[in-house]
Amino acid sequence: MIKTALVLIFIVLFIPVVALGAEGQPFKALQEQIDQLKIQLQNIQLIPGPQGPAGPTGATGATGPTGPAGVANGITRAVHGAVSGDGEIIQGSGFHLGTGSMDRACWLDIYCWVTIYFDTPFSTTPTCTVSDLYGGGDEIHLGIGNVTETTFTVDTRHGEYDVIIVPPPVYAQHLPFTFICVE
Repeated sequence: MIKTALVLIFIVLFIPVVALGAEGQPFKALQEQIDQLKIQLQNIQLIPGPQGPAGPTGATGATGPTGPAGVANGITRAVHGAVSGDGEIIQGSGFHLGTGSMDRACWLDIYCWVTIYFDTPFSTTPTCTVSDLYGGGDEIHLGIGNVTETTFTVDTRHGEYDVIIVPPPVYAQHLPFTFICVE
């Protein structure tokens, strides 16, 4: 019985000392361990796992507004087309051929010209180029003249005639061509 009493006295006196800790604060040792665990958790670097499977495709949203016109190599606008020797537009839009007597004519059967009008004027004088539509080679001569914001003229000659020849050659005719004008 004395032994049991001594054990009980020891337990009664020892447990409060352990619970209070060295400085008399209850559960300080447990709090310190919790604080250490918090620090360890903060220092854990998460390593992502493999990519999961893609989810289902959602519904298509509404179409947004049309954006502003783009610019390619500084070109903000282009008009291009192809014109037959008969003065018909083969391809292209944004232009029309002149119909007046000086819009489509030949001069002394040496060269011919056709005037092209832009449906919407350019804001500055465009840069234009013209090419033979069917690859006539050295016999075909095309030129551009009178380029403005609203119009330009294509001169066509068939053959090597740089001076007035009397009698006139029989080669003067309207020739098919392609063109492009850019701003």
